[in-house]
Amino acid sequence: MAIPILLFGPTTADTTAETVFTNITGTVAVLETLTMANPSTGAATNIILALGTDGATTRVIIYPLPAGPCTHVVYPGIRVTSTTILQLSSSSTDDVAVCTGNGYREVV
Repeated sequence: MAIPILLFGPTTADTTAETVFTNITGTVAVLETLTMANPSTGAATNIILALGTDGATTRVIIYPLPAGPCTHVVYPGIRVTSTTILQLSSSSTDDVAVCTGNGYREVV
């Protein structure tokens, strides 16, 4: 039975991709939920999550957040193996939208 853990966050999404999680050798981490919240002052933006170094081929989530106050939760089920990283960024606003990733780790 897997025990739920906080994989990353809460952290603000930056316009430059930042590593928010690095997996541990010998385990598989599963990102079960990604929670994204925009404050009342937040502009519309895309939250981008990449499996590995951010780039067009590594982006696994590009989620549009509307302007203003909102909270969205997605259930991606992304598996992170070996020492792979997750990188988080925002397409148009800097350090405004707050993101949290929850999941669990399995020993392989």
